[in-house]
Amino acid sequence: MKIFKKRKFFLALLTGTFLMGSFQSEAFSNEFNYIAQNKVEGTLLKSEMKYHELAAHIIPSNIDDLTLELEAFTEDTLPHEAKLLRKSVGKLRSYLELFIFAYPTYGGEDPLRKARKVLDSGYEGLGNFKDLFDIKGVSVSSLDKSPYDMKEVSKRRNIALKWKEKYAKKILSLKTLHYLKNPIPSYIEDRKEKHLPKYYWRIVDFEPQIEETAYSNFLLLGADLLEESLADYPEVLKIDEIIPYENQEAFHDLRKKVRSVLKLKSYFKGLWPKSCSESNEAALTKKMVSKFGDLNDKLVALKNLEEQLDKRRLGATKKKELQKAIKAKTTLIDSEWLTLKKWIKANLIDSQIEGLSECLRES
Repeated sequence: MKIFKKRKFFLALLTGTFLMGSFQSEAFSNEFNYIAQNKVEGTLLKSEMKYHELAAHIIPSNIDDLTLELEAFTEDTLPHEAKLLRKSVGKLRSYLELFIFAYPTYGGEDPLRKARKVLDSGYEGLGNFKDLFDIKGVSVSSLDKSPYDMKEVSKRRNIALKWKEKYAKKILSLKTLHYLKNPIPSYIEDRKEKHLPKYYWRIVDFEPQIEETAYSNFLLLGADLLEESLADYPEVLKIDEIIPYENQEAFHDLRKKVRSVLKLKSYFKGLWPKSCSESNEAALTKKMVSKFGDLNDKLVALKNLEEQLDKRRLGATKKKELQKAIKAKTTLIDSEWLTLKKWIKANLIDSQIEGLSECLRES
């Protein structure tokens, strides 16, 4: 059943200026129209837009894109086919987090945080669904040799499909769409620290400046995030055994902080100057995040195996197979962690992160 049968109406709403004059001043309405008409091709480049201007330009268009992508997610979708969709959900969520200061609160009401929570649940649900492919550790072409447990696929897919309905109801409501199309043009919203996204604004010491371009604000955010990540670096090197979950906090924090900076670069084309994006520091920092991500996938796979072993009514044969798989995965992770630590030290990754931070700050 298609739950987006009113999609054409919603997409028209996203690209138009519905009810603009009713809620904002005529001056801001004219300003927004100017932004819409001068996207990238015209006189107003995205790199020249102020914080609220870029929010008004980017967020509605990404809702548009995600809505189209979600229509292709059906009862027949398989876990490996959800990877790009999950990234799109995460991207829209990140935009809400990055532009959180551009949207108002109304007493106890905070429509942006409500929308972000909807995307949080979708990102998690699609992640659990996609994990059924990731934990196999095989290519898509090899799935015939390692088929899915279709009962588990159906269970996790149904959760994601229910979230799809929630997205249509909550994010595509007229009220939410209008709110997200109308960021504050004249000031930065005062936000409580506990409500800020952990891996963006909460761990830095500044808020975006309204008189600066959005790109200038995000360059400084990236530089500060890299600097903050260095606090986790020595703690990561102290980890001898990565498998106990309680040992992984510094590992995940370093990975996520640096990954957030790389996401900024991918979200805003041309954000980094060539001197930074083509530097050796950038290449090694990106490689570190990739290596950490590969190891994290194996940790997730191990956790999944352990959860399967904990299930009731396991046959003796199945139990033995799982125990063997857990032992093999544990040995692999332990070995890869030792190798990764050696690579980190040999490539002076802390110096690479620091150098990249300085490059972004000086841009």
